[in-house]
Amino acid sequence: MHQGMSRPLLSSFSKCHRANTDCLGFGAARLGNVFGDVSPADALASVRLALQHGIDFFDTSPYYGGTVSETVLGNCLHELNVPREEIVVSNKCGRYIDGFDFSAERMTRSIDESLARLKLDYVDILHCHDIEFGSLDQIANETIPALQRIREVGKARFIGITVLMTQPW
Repeated sequence: MHQGMSRPLLSSFSKCHRANTDCLGFGAARLGNVFGDVSPADALASVRLALQHGIDFFDTSPYYGGTVSETVLGNCLHELNVPREEIVVSNKCGRYIDGFDFSAERMTRSIDESLARLKLDYVDILHCHDIEFGSLDQIANETIPALQRIREVGKARFIGITVLMTQPW
């Protein structure tokens, strides 16, 4: 846990067994001004407060605020000097403010751009974002192999997919 931070609000939450992280995470879409403007000072205070209360899982996406969420979260974690091994960062690829692109080339470019904005060498989890908006053939034959290569080179520890639809295809 980040130096000098206690866990009073989360004392009733247990660690999720396999990930060794709290069962409560910080969704950083709001840092991308998705629901209204968030000042840099308020963003920093939010991330600091989350850490102080033991929240060590952070989720973002280049889609959230057109990359603003990633940039702001990266700046906050950097300014707070959070040790990398003490947090879990989940990110996404494939869905962007200007649409969807599940090509292998875009997956590779996306992770590099996201890592730069987050000021990280790797993310813990990389999801392909809302795959139902793409071709399932492309997802299976191009996107997932690209994600596997990203994992193999150490830019993501774990990979997965997300689905927005609540109805079957």
